[in-house]
Amino acid sequence: MRTKKTFINLIVSVLLTIGVAIIGLFKVKVFLTYLGDETVGLYQLYTQFFSYISIVESGLTSSLLYYLYKPVSEKNYSKINSLLKGGRKFYNFVVFLMIIIGIVLSFNIDFFLSNDVVTNFSYIQFCFIIFLISSSLNYLVTARKVIIEAKQNLYKVHICIYGLMIFKGIAEIVVVLFGFNLFELMLVSLIISIVQNVIIYIISNKEYPQLSYDVQEDMSFVKETKNLFVQKIGNLLFNNIDIILISKFISTSSVVIYTSYNYIINSLQTTIKKIGSSSLASVGNLLVTESTKVKKVFSEYNSLCFYIGIVICIPLSLVIDDFIKLFYGAEYVLSGLGGLLFSVLLFLRVIEIPLDVWTSTLGYFGKIKNCILFQSIINLILSLVLIFVFGVPGVVFATIISYLVGEFIMYPKILNKNYFKDDKINYYGQSFKLLIIGIFNFLILNIISNRLIPISLFEWLMYSVLYFLINFVITTIYFKLIGQLDFFERIKVIFKGRLVKNEKK
Repeated sequence: MRTKKTFINLIVSVLLTIGVAIIGLFKVKVFLTYLGDETVGLYQLYTQFFSYISIVESGLTSSLLYYLYKPVSEKNYSKINSLLKGGRKFYNFVVFLMIIIGIVLSFNIDFFLSNDVVTNFSYIQFCFIIFLISSSLNYLVTARKVIIEAKQNLYKVHICIYGLMIFKGIAEIVVVLFGFNLFELMLVSLIISIVQNVIIYIISNKEYPQLSYDVQEDMSFVKETKNLFVQKIGNLLFNNIDIILISKFISTSSVVIYTSYNYIINSLQTTIKKIGSSSLASVGNLLVTESTKVKKVFSEYNSLCFYIGIVICIPLSLVIDDFIKLFYGAEYVLSGLGGLLFSVLLFLRVIEIPLDVWTSTLGYFGKIKNCILFQSIINLILSLVLIFVFGVPGVVFATIISYLVGEFIMYPKILNKNYFKDDKINYYGQSFKLLIIGIFNFLILNIISNRLIPISLFEWLMYSVLYFLINFVITTIYFKLIGQLDFFERIKVIFKGRLVKNEKK
């Protein structure tokens, strides 16, 4: 049942995320064409600005989910309701605080803008406040989403959220095509946020009919505030500093170039990372009920993520520049190694999934906080230095270096020292064997791609499929030869189980 729910959560999430990504590609194209670089840059900056305001949430969603694993598995409804009541109280306060802080900080948005911005400041501020309210309201139903995730039925919420995201994307495209601007886009976002919250409220009541706030609130999950707050700061600095630095020290037009690449990378990352979010509750259940299988499952998980990363990122590194050129325009292509650096960044974000899932489900918030803070400081310092030398590629390179130092060096040591102990995971040995084929494939395909230059999106698609198939076949054969395809057996079991069940019906 645990594996089946993980599978359902994964498939639904991936399909919906792909839908959102496709709509998003066309949305960016329409925005650039009809709104211009400056407005699109402001839209991206709002997202980054709100990320820093959301620091007041302190990352306690992970803590609440962690504290719910055991009572959910034991069907202890009294404990669950107490935690949810505490969660509701906490997030109501968070929403209030976010809006107050956001309104105050909105008077200083111009500090993060380069001198080339010509849009009226009052208009920029007012649009941001609407965006702020829209984004903050989503936290009102966080506790309800968490209980659904803890019960491993997150796909039902995803259908709602991503369905509305697709609708929102289409609505924003229509609004822009009809000649409206940033203000109307923010209003669309606000309306959809309200509708989304109402639907999640209805789903949570249906999925968890035992929900009752007629209990004593339990705020025990808040005791992780110190650890998670540091982690939240680190993640914010690490994941959201690039656009702000580019906007401040280069230009809002450069923000658009960065986000043209970053949107593609983030869309693929979000889709792939559904493996992590869809299986988070299942791994938590595994740690509670069948701890003897954990090492084997971790090894399979690591192999799967390397396999996905190599299969997707190697071809991507060869075709992403051509796609940007043909779809958005040559002026949005990064010079130098921009496309390769973004692809390497995506690869690191994919292979980090097992490390993130295990540290989160084990509740190692305190143990990893220094790692995250350390890598964030490295990223900030390197970015400030390299942005003046190499521009946007320098910022991406700084992120890659800090990833390697902060996560891939420290996280495996923490897991071996505190959890696997005597039965240690051979993370680096396994990872090195898996990485070899990625390097080999890149060198081979790079020679081929230098001879094939697409002049249309159709040719680009044909060449991309060719690179993908060659890479896929070679990677699969190599993984088979070194005995790292065990995760396929688990997938086969899932399909066979579903087939038998359907035949009985």
